[in-house]
Amino acid sequence: LPGDGSGDLSIWIENGLIVEKNGDREKRSTIEAGRVVALSTTDVAARDRPGAVVQAFYNLWDQHRLPEAYELLSNRYRSEHPYDTWAASHESVVHISVTTTPTDNPMTVAVFVQSLDQTSNGTVRTQYRGSWTAVIEHGMTRLDSVELAEVP
Repeated sequence: LPGDGSGDLSIWIENGLIVEKNGDREKRSTIEAGRVVALSTTDVAARDRPGAVVQAFYNLWDQHRLPEAYELLSNRYRSEHPYDTWAASHESVVHISVTTTPTDNPMTVAVFVQSLDQTSNGTVRTQYRGSWTAVIEHGMTRLDSVELAEVP
């Protein structure tokens, strides 16, 4: 992966793993007995597109895997929305789904969101339309800003 001439090499630590990204390829490694051991090598182009990141974000949220969903948000977004506050505002969701559509801006994705939320009076179904805009941080696509409006 490194030095193969296929793209710009980025290396960082994520969740205790060494991540090397070179072009559209990503390698994740760990250290065992003082040696670097590769765990996986993947083509990240498809999963790293903004639409795929939006899909992953809502899939993780729907599975109540909020810490993992939160990791898909940009550093700027997370600094404005600390995890505890953000998670508390997302815990009432029983089920959520998203449909994405590309826009003229490759970093912006139009979304249609359907949410089923638990309230003190039972469940409420709500629909939203809007968009997510992504940024690249450390070679990875992260969700940076969202504009949603409830559909009457």
